[in-house]
This record gives sequence, C-alpha cells and structure tokens, in this order.
Amino acid sequence: MLLLRMILFLCMITTLGCSQDWDFFQQMPDSILWKASSITDVLYTQASNNLAKCALLCKINPYCKAFYFYQETCYGLSSITADSSTNALVKVFVKQPVNECHGDGFVYYNGICLMMSTILLTWYDAKDYCERRNSNLLVLDTEKKHEDMVDFFDLYYPGEYDQFFVGATDAENEGQWKWIISNSSSYFKFTGSQPNNMDQQHSGYPANCATFSTSRLIDEYCHQTKKFICEM
Repeated sequence: MLLLRMILFLCMITTLGCSQDWDFFQQMPDSILWKASSITDVLYTQASNNLAKCALLCKINPYCKAFYFYQETCYGLSSITADSSTNALVKVFVKQPVNECHGDGFVYYNGICLMMSTILLTWYDAKDYCERRNSNLLVLDTEKKHEDMVDFFDLYYPGEYDQFFVGATDAENEGQWKWIISNSSSYFKFTGSQPNNMDQQHSGYPANCATFSTSRLIDEYCHQTKKFICEM
C-alpha cells in the first residue's frame, strides 16, 4: 500500500510516468453498445480526482481488465462489462498489450484489433477503406477467431443484427472462397445452407462477398452498401 501511494504521488508531480500508462489502454468507441446487466463486475473502487491515477491503478493490478472514472471514483473491472446504470455516462478504457491496437476507432479484444464501421460502403470500397487505415477487412480463418467474434458481438453489440462485410470473396472463381490475406487458411464457417450465391435483397445478382452477423457467416451481393469490420 505504501508503495502504491508513493507511485501515485510521483504520478501527480510528473506527467512522464502517467503518460506511459496510457500505452496500456484503449478507449472504447462511442459506437459500442454495452450489454444490459444487473451484475457489475467491479474489482475495486478508489476515490480519485485524476483519470491518470485510474489508469495506473488498473495497470498495476493483474486482475483488472478495464476501468472507468465516474463521480471522482475509479472503478476497476474484472471483466469488460460496465455498470448498466452508468454506462451511458462514462468512458471505459480497456487494458491491452503495450503498443497494440492504437488505430482511431479500433478496440482490442482477445488478440484481435477491430474497428466496427458506422458508415455503409460496398465490399470493394470497404476493402479500400480498411487498407487506407493500415488494416484489412476482417479474416476469420480459424475456429477460435470465429468464436471470438461471436463472443465480441455478444458482449459489445447485443441485439445487433446488421450484417458486416468481412474479408472473403469468391468473385474470381465461383464457389472457391478465399480470404483476402494470402497466407490465410482455407477455414470457413458458413451458416446453414450458405454460401448459396443468392442475396434475397438483390435477386438476380451474384452473392460473392462474405458478411458476418452475430454468429452467422453468409454470402451477399458485393456492390450493395453495408457496414464492415476492419482488423489491424
């Protein structure tokens, strides 16, 4: 406790140490929709009038995964689920490896650096959009990565049923699906009867681009506009 107080005191009188603490955190984008929950996984609370102190407290606590600052109190979270009674009022900061996932609008989750778009683009324009931000459309070429995205949607986007373009297409050879990253595996987890080269909203046009929604990977018409997911 004495050591912690000394560290906090040093943090108050110099900006150098505190600025380094922010390398460990990523602010959750405003587009995130918190899951409503009656359970708040608060690891600790600490009175404070300084956001940098909150960052330091979470940084040195190995069980702290995220924190937020509300009414002069630091809330350290053991899971990335904020109190549903205050989540509309606070900015939540998630712990991440140093120097990982610092792109604007990106968020770190289980080793993946993601950006969920709030704009609508065609698959081709979305691909260019991600590449201009030193990223690419999301590739789900392992079962773990697919399931991690299912969990991500469940945690951050409950009730979100929009389809998001991801980085797979069979436009070059019908039925031969490939991820856009050349060293990706051939793993695909399409849902049900997918892919079926049909888009219900665009009958008569080929469905050559993949979209992801909650747990579903399906094929859709590439030239319609949709949200999309970039990964860094």
